Amino acid sequence: MAVARAVAEKCTLTNTVKPFPYQVAGHLATGGFKLTEDGCVLKPVQRPPKGEREVVFYETVFNEKEERDVILQLRRLLPHYYGIVELDILIPSVCNENI
Repeated sequence: MAVARAVAEKCTLTNTVKPFPYQVAGHLATGGFKLTEDGCVLKPVQRPPKGEREVVFYETVFNEKEERDVILQLRRLLPHYYGIVELDILIPSVCNENI
């Protein structure tokens, strides 16, 4: 299983999850980011402790009850965080792509 940032009200998970076509500096070109049919980017969560810290960071920044001005300002600079989803890495549309 791969854990990735993912979808909620605006993004849908279907069997059309594909590898993200562009490499971001410092990230693997294969097996990393995925792209949903409706344009949401799924980012793998790294192994602990890095991944856990990153999830806590995004959950703090995008918490609807958060009122600290510095956090609200930071939120405007980040891509929207929809939450966590687990993907089965055996989904054919993910595994059978020519990367």
